[in-house]
Amino acid sequence: MRQKNLQIYILVVVAALLGVLFLKQVLVTNKNKELTTNDNLMKLSYELIESSNSIFDLQNELNSLRTKNDSFSFDIKDKSKMKDDIEKKTQNYRLINGLDSISGRGIEIKVEGSMVTEEMVDLINGIRNTKPEAIGVDSQRVIYKSYFVVGNDGKLEFDNKKLDFPIYIQVVGDPDMLRKSLDRSGGILDVLKKNSFDKIKFSVENKDNITLPAHDGKINFRYAKNTQY
Repeated sequence: MRQKNLQIYILVVVAALLGVLFLKQVLVTNKNKELTTNDNLMKLSYELIESSNSIFDLQNELNSLRTKNDSFSFDIKDKSKMKDDIEKKTQNYRLINGLDSISGRGIEIKVEGSMVTEEMVDLINGIRNTKPEAIGVDSQRVIYKSYFVVGNDGKLEFDNKKLDFPIYIQVVGDPDMLRKSLDRSGGILDVLKKNSFDKIKFSVENKDNITLPAHDGKINFRYAKNTQY
């Protein structure tokens, strides 16, 4: 009797569990049907489309901001480069025209003996061809329109100044590069010395600091000789 009651109890429990499971299944099925109705599917589709459009809009805005930022950065770099170029050109202009004083390392060339005008012009042009920062003669600034004339008295007239030999030529720039260009076999100093049959003598000395003043701007062209800067 006791065993029969136990079997009945078990059957009741199993039936109850099956009933609960069946009820849950019905609820889940109804929920799925509700979610998969055409209206809900359309609603989900629209939501997905709107989300996608929002993402695309945000991406386009981000790309636009990146483009503007790149353009802005380019403009800043371009303007900065332009400013640097203008400053360099202005500085070069002032140096060529001797508007500012200048100091720096370089060499000093002592010129002894006797020269003619053409030799002096060749010497200055040979120095100019080395692209120095500045040139001076007896510590007076040489500019692109400076002139040099050796008179019958053997004196050098340079931008309205008369100088006796020996003269000293100051050249601002890298000393090693200047010496390699000027004071070598076949360089302008060697050529002038040989062509004058040693009537002209040169001695070159490195200088840690050469200071040349601005040009005084006074040039009389009565005896001017064309030279190239």
